[in-house]
Amino acid sequence: MIYNKSKEKEDLVLTILLIFISAHNGVLSFSPITTIIALVYSIYIFNKRNLKHHKFIYAFILIYLFILLIYYWKFGWINFYLSIYILLKFYYAYLTITILKFNFFIQYEKIIYYLALISLPLFFFQIVDYPLAFKVIGYIQNHIEFLNFRNSIYANIFFFTIDGVGAEQRNSGFAWEPKGFANFLILAIIINLVNNKFKLNKKLLVFFIALITTFSTTGYIAVFTILPIFYYVNKRNKLILSLMLLPIFMIILSFIYNLDFMTTKIVNEINSANAQANQIYDTRVFRARSLGRMGSLIVDYHDFLKNPIIGYGLQREERTQSIYTKLVRVNGLSDILATWGLIGISFYLFSIYWGLKKYLDVFGYRGSLILLSVFIVIYFASTLTAHPLWMMINFIHLQDFKRYKNYNLDSVILAKHYKIIKSYQ
Repeated sequence: MIYNKSKEKEDLVLTILLIFISAHNGVLSFSPITTIIALVYSIYIFNKRNLKHHKFIYAFILIYLFILLIYYWKFGWINFYLSIYILLKFYYAYLTITILKFNFFIQYEKIIYYLALISLPLFFFQIVDYPLAFKVIGYIQNHIEFLNFRNSIYANIFFFTIDGVGAEQRNSGFAWEPKGFANFLILAIIINLVNNKFKLNKKLLVFFIALITTFSTTGYIAVFTILPIFYYVNKRNKLILSLMLLPIFMIILSFIYNLDFMTTKIVNEINSANAQANQIYDTRVFRARSLGRMGSLIVDYHDFLKNPIIGYGLQREERTQSIYTKLVRVNGLSDILATWGLIGISFYLFSIYWGLKKYLDVFGYRGSLILLSVFIVIYFASTLTAHPLWMMINFIHLQDFKRYKNYNLDSVILAKHYKIIKSYQ
C-alpha cells in the first residue's frame, strides 16, 4: 500500500489543535470559535477518509439529549448554549480519536516532547530574570488587543506560559498553569513507557525533568508513586532487580514526600477541608474564592446526594453557591459526580478503563486499573471536564487496535517504520 504523506500532516494538525485547545493558555485556546474551527476541520478529515461513525456515538448523543429534557422538566430551564457546546466538544473529541486511532499516541508523544524541550530553557530564563521573562513572554498579548488576558499576572506566547499567581518559580510549559502542564506530561510519560517497553530513552528523561520543574503535587504522586507500581506489575520477571532497586526507590520517595508541596500540602488540604467548604456561609464579599480540592469534594458530594442519578447538568446556578462570592470548584472528579451523577461518573471511569485496556493489550501489558488511578488523581486535582483532550480519552475504547497488536512494534520501531504503520490505516 502507498503511504500518503498528507495524512501525516493532517494527523499532526489534528493533534496540535487538540493539545492547543486543551492547554487553556490564552484567549485563542479557550475561545469557542477555535473549538468550532477544529470541529469543522475534524468533520472534513473524517468525511475525506470515508470513515464511519460507531453506533455508540449515536446512542451517546441521544442519551445526552434525553437527559437534557429531564433537566428541563426538573429545573424548568436548561443552559441550552453551554449544554450544546459541551456536546459538540464531546463529538469533536470522538471524531479526532476516530481519525487518529493508534497514531494519536505517536503524535502526542512527539509533540509534547518538543514542547517540554522548549519549556526548559524558557523556564531557566524565568528563574534567572523573572521580570524580563514575564515582559518578553507576554509581549504579544500586551500588544494585540484581542489577546489581552489578565496581562498584569499572566503571560503567554502560545508555547510557553508564566503564571504570576504563586507559580513564579514553577514551570507552566504551554499549559495554563504548572499543574496543567504536569497533566500533559503524565500522559506523555505513560505513552512513552508503554511504547518503549519501559526502556530508558531521551524523551522520557526530558519528560521527567520537565515534570520535576512543575513542582506539581499531582504530577509527583502520579509519576513517583503510582507509575512505579505499573512498572513492577509488567516487569515481575525482574523480581531480583526490583528488590535491589526497592531501597533506592524508598529513599527517593521519602525525599519527595518531605518536600513542602507534598505531604505538608496534602495534610493542610485535608485539615482545612471543612473550613473551605464553610465558605458557602461566609458573608464577606470577594470576586471569587477557590473551595480547594477537599472543600469542593464536600460541597459537590452534598449536591450529588440531592440528585444522585443524573446530577445537575450544566445548570450550575442550581448547585450550592454563595450569594456573596463566586465559589470556584477545583475538584474535577467531584465536579463530574455533581454535574452528571452516577451515570456520568460511571461513563467516565469505565470508558477510560476500557480505553487503557485496549491500548495496553497492543503490547501485552497489564495494569489498566493502576493507570485508571492515575487519571483519578489527575481529575481529583483539576477540573478537566470541558477539555477536548481528556474528553477524547473517553472514546479510545471504541477504536480497533488489533491490526497494531499483530505487528507488536515498540515506539522506536514505530518511529522508524511510521510510513508502514500509516499505510495500514
